[in-house]
Amino acid sequence: MNVTNYINQLTELLVFNLNIKIKMKSDNYTHRLGKNIDKKVKEQVNRLLLLDQKRERA
Repeated sequence: MNVTNYINQLTELLVFNLNIKIKMKSDNYTHRLGKNIDKKVKEQVNRLLLLDQKRERA
């Protein structure tokens, strides 16, 4: 194997690795974003339920 081939293969490996890391980071970000959105939706639903219960009592 000559030096050029070796360098090309190393470069491909590094780029492949980098792409995987970027994908994992973006998936993690999306996952966290989803969790935050879920939390906000749950809070809103709970608020609406509480308002509804207060109306029924009044």
